[in-house]
Amino acid sequence: EVMSSSGDNFGKLKTQHAIHDCEEDVDDLKYSPSGEFLAVGSHDNYVDVYEVSRGYGRKWRLKGHTSYVTHLDWSEDSRIIQSNCGAYEILYWDVKTGRQIRSTLDSLEADTSWSTWTCVLGFPVMGIWPPSSDGTDVNSVDRCHRGTLCVTADDFGAVNLHRFPCVAKAAAKKEYTGHAAHVMNVRFLLDDSYVVSVGGKDRAICCWRLDRNLHLEDHQAAPKPTLATRWKPQGGWDNGRALEAVGPSYAMTDQFANSDNPRACGWVQKQQKDGSYKTVLIEPEKPYGDYKGRYNDHSSSRA
Repeated sequence: EVMSSSGDNFGKLKTQHAIHDCEEDVDDLKYSPSGEFLAVGSHDNYVDVYEVSRGYGRKWRLKGHTSYVTHLDWSEDSRIIQSNCGAYEILYWDVKTGRQIRSTLDSLEADTSWSTWTCVLGFPVMGIWPPSSDGTDVNSVDRCHRGTLCVTADDFGAVNLHRFPCVAKAAAKKEYTGHAAHVMNVRFLLDDSYVVSVGGKDRAICCWRLDRNLHLEDHQAAPKPTLATRWKPQGGWDNGRALEAVGPSYAMTDQFANSDNPRACGWVQKQQKDGSYKTVLIEPEKPYGDYKGRYNDHSSSRA
């Protein structure tokens, strides 16, 4: 049912449209950013797309999932839907044709801007899954409107705060407890100042205030220059010896690569023409094997 309230009846809901196309539970529904369509994912294994201007007439029934649909999101241009299901599938749909987008290229996922991100599966949220999770431990995820953070709700009664995108395996997080049972859903409010979570068996609704520490200066969050030794399989550098500070710059303690240190490199600060200093990553003088180092800014994820 589609319900609304307005004017003198504020606080009272009135049914606008009643639709009974699904035989089983509805798991997720979202309006397109343009407001033209409403997408509904259900336990019927389908995503139904309704056209608002035609009195919520069904435009498409998107078939392709082999299990119940759990989450869905719209692209910012309202042309593509992505959906997850209980069989851990990630499918993409063309709203114009009503067909599944089948492509062997990465361009769809890499180049599409999503209006929301609530799908628990996908490249930007690979790191939200804890070690040894079975694929059902994370019940909900939501990216903030600024696109820099995401929150998750899990089966262990916790609400977790991650950076977004979250791609490193078992990425760092801040965990918050308050629910007495598993947490079913979590969402940022419009201005990203608060997060609301809904519990399962505890039947609790919790409101969390987000403190961004905006009073702290940016330079306090800058990484401390270290000598990176090797890349850990679970993601990230295991940091080795710190570089020796020499005035405004840092001297390398080891610039030679070997089998234990194939990516020997370090941070140095180079003075710019305007007198300021820029931190750059320097490559080894003598790389090990076929590895070729490269320069990069410390703020880049490719460093």
